[in-house]
Amino acid sequence: MALIKTLFFVLIAEMGDKTQLLAAALASKYKVRDAAVGIFIATVLLNIIAVLLGSSIGNLIPMNLVQIFAGALFLAFGFMTLRDEKEEEEEIKETKFKLPNFIVVALAFFLAELGDKTQIMAFTLAAQLKSPISVLIGSVIGMFIADSIGFLFGRFAVQKMPEHYIKIGAGIIFIAFGLLTLYQSVTFLQNPAILGLVIVVIFLAVYLMKFKKK
Repeated sequence: MALIKTLFFVLIAEMGDKTQLLAAALASKYKVRDAAVGIFIATVLLNIIAVLLGSSIGNLIPMNLVQIFAGALFLAFGFMTLRDEKEEEEEIKETKFKLPNFIVVALAFFLAELGDKTQIMAFTLAAQLKSPISVLIGSVIGMFIADSIGFLFGRFAVQKMPEHYIKIGAGIIFIAFGLLTLYQSVTFLQNPAILGLVIVVIFLAVYLMKFKKK
């Protein structure tokens, strides 16, 4: 059955993937409801694109630009997560417009998974099995289950560990994703000297934000 086969393959492919780790990181920042809605929205959109457009998506969207934007967004998420709660509360009070949390989660997942191996797998299975609806349903369920497991693991960690350390870990994960994405998309960052300099600058910024005594 196409649905079961797709669900199984996508679930296995997604286990341990970057978006599952991303889900765990988001657990320290967002409520279960916001994460569940955001992950579901992103999962549905990603797999609709995979099933309907497949490999032609690269001709419609400049993937390199998408990856650069995603990398920058992950870096922003990382530094936002590392901010002190007082600073975050003050900024929220001063900001008149703020995206709903579930949309922020959906955007993060969409950009992280766009063009990833599970999306490519969904396209391939749709072409092989000649059953796009079954492949769509199976891939959505498989991806949602895997990423929900990651989120629940993150929630468990939040309950067992001090929130301060959880936020530091989540922020570092976001920053690492951002650096990796930019490294793969921006040619000059593949120069070891430039990459090393960028890492040092980010490390100093993190140190000043979270570890340097005031």
